[in-house]
Amino acid sequence: MASNLQASRNGDFSHYTLALAWQPGFCKLSQSCQMPLNSDGALGLLGLWPSLPASLQEQGVNDESWRLKSCFYFSHSVDDPQLSEEVRARLARAIPKLLDDDLISSVFVKHAQCFGFAGNDYFAKALQLRQSVLDSAFGSYLNSKQGSMVDPAALRLAFTQAFGAASGAALSLRCQRDAQQHNVLTSLEIQISAQRLNAFPAEASLWHPGGAEASDTCYGPIWIAN
Repeated sequence: MASNLQASRNGDFSHYTLALAWQPGFCKLSQSCQMPLNSDGALGLLGLWPSLPASLQEQGVNDESWRLKSCFYFSHSVDDPQLSEEVRARLARAIPKLLDDDLISSVFVKHAQCFGFAGNDYFAKALQLRQSVLDSAFGSYLNSKQGSMVDPAALRLAFTQAFGAASGAALSLRCQRDAQQHNVLTSLEIQISAQRLNAFPAEASLWHPGGAEASDTCYGPIWIAN
């Protein structure tokens, strides 16, 4: 099991967002995206994003600005993460391939290095959390619905049945319209308490004071691409 992440600096944040791409939809709407070779699941890893630190919030930075800039608010390195061969191989099967960007490097630079996380620890934990979702009843539900339209309420119900009655408020669904105006699921985001990261996927580990569903961009029936 990957160890718990401990920020060595800028650690005054409340939660993480586990960002997962529904790769058939995510790559369908981007000409620069390809699913990884030998993919081990349709749910790909986009990152594990710490929330807005209190120190920046006190300076007037809001959540929207933090989402856009994140670590670029701080002095930081742009060095690539140091990864073991095992973690690098697992990422190659789990993370979407962008033809115009090294997603592993860009995620680490934007969301991780300003907190002092070691690259290997950061991605090992993110991979472990993703695997928990893949192995859950919710992961099975998504796989069973590939190639079909799903009501957002039904999708959210499947999440709460898998992770607990109060968990739905920790989930945000992200969609884009395709050329046929289908509401295509591209990604989902799960908020997890920074203090209870190791307890995921237990219901008590989820973070939902403000309700992540407020940032949904899925309106109406959702197409689960295959």
